[in-house]
Amino acid sequence: MAEQIRIDTKYAKRDVTRMNTAIEDLEKVKKQYSNAVANLSSVYKGNASAYLQNQITSVKIKQINSIISSLKTARDQLNIAIKSAEETNEKITKAIKG
Repeated sequence: MAEQIRIDTKYAKRDVTRMNTAIEDLEKVKKQYSNAVANLSSVYKGNASAYLQNQITSVKIKQINSIISSLKTARDQLNIAIKSAEETNEKITKAIKG
């Protein structure tokens, strides 16, 4: 017996919207981290400041970029699935109407 996957495009489209919102929010957080690095470099000098700047840049911003990339990939794949499901539904509807 073959398994079937059904995509309710209404909910999938809602999920795409949520992903877009999450991406926008993560971009804002990344910008805040970048501003923090800029502030640290202009206000504080020394090893502690350099360490914090490095941690923010190499760890936090890198993690955020990774999450953003994953979300974009998932969003793009979901959009492809939505388009495919809608095309299939349209073909079936046309076939039934004759």
